[in-house]
Amino acid sequence: MATRVPPKVLIVEDEKIVARDLQASLNEMGYDAFAIAASAEEALACAQAKCPDVVLMDIRIKGPSDGVQAADMLRKKFSMSIIYLTSHADANTVHRAKSTDPHGYLVKPVKLAELGSMLEIVLHRRHLDLALREAQERSRALAERLAAVREEERRGVAVLLHDGIAQELFALKLDLRRLQAFVKRRGAKEIFEEINLTVSKCMESIRQMANDLRPVALAYSSVFNVIAEHARHFEERSNLRINVIQTTPFPPLAESIQLLLFRAAQEALTNVARHAGATSVDIILRTDGDRVAMEITDDGVGIGEGVATKPRSLGLLALRERIAALGGDLTVRRSEPNGTSMIVEIPMPPDARNHAA
Repeated sequence: MATRVPPKVLIVEDEKIVARDLQASLNEMGYDAFAIAASAEEALACAQAKCPDVVLMDIRIKGPSDGVQAADMLRKKFSMSIIYLTSHADANTVHRAKSTDPHGYLVKPVKLAELGSMLEIVLHRRHLDLALREAQERSRALAERLAAVREEERRGVAVLLHDGIAQELFALKLDLRRLQAFVKRRGAKEIFEEINLTVSKCMESIRQMANDLRPVALAYSSVFNVIAEHARHFEERSNLRINVIQTTPFPPLAESIQLLLFRAAQEALTNVARHAGATSVDIILRTDGDRVAMEITDDGVGIGEGVATKPRSLGLLALRERIAALGGDLTVRRSEPNGTSMIVEIPMPPDARNHAA
């Protein structure tokens, strides 16, 4: 049977006698009260040396920062559980403490049994939070893997369409031209021209399907040009007027970023055509500090509140996960006076930032 590792507790208290009594009691209860800090600076140093599971925080401590400020710094830097142990229970102090999202707030003098119960509840919640975070990370990793597999499958199908079926249709066109030279019957020329036109349309459709599956042009052209070309074809298939603008040039970007921007434009245009009732769409690409950004705005009816995060919005949810995996953000919001805006922001890799600078 595995031995239980004592949970680590950091005490932040400037009254030495009170702190040492509390430390001794916690150690007797089976916790590892490994350190006492009297100020925010000492608390940060102790947490850096040995990351605690729980911090017991007094509000009045030494130094320029009080316990609420110290708790906020610890939470942001280490994402740890905070329990306030304090003599102050006035509304203003409690309101300030709430802003740090504590796991507990006890007013001194504290009974050890009460503190022990709260510690167990907080540790249980921390265990669940960590398990949930790990599950989310696994889910995100799986989503990334599935996206990579899907892109690889799309690439394979696109190559088959472009290099296989399209080439065979082209060979068929050549055979039709050769055959046309031998057939002299009346009306045969018109028939051959109709067949030729049909084959040409099939070839164009296949090229567009291949490009939608995997934009081959990204290998030799900019993401702006590829999105603009997709927008041109999308205009032909819809009643939308699409403007693609780039306000600042992009530095050389990884294929993963370029492909993600293209997929975001695809998803947005598809959603606009299906749901927005719009007549025009503006796609603006730009750099924003150390990020590349793309904003897509339509003049339609506007997205409903919460629609973008609903479980049935699978396309947007999958896109958001892929963007988050690259450290980026996806924002979908209602525009004023009408329409919807979708904004994609993705950090540039260090080499691209240097090139942009």
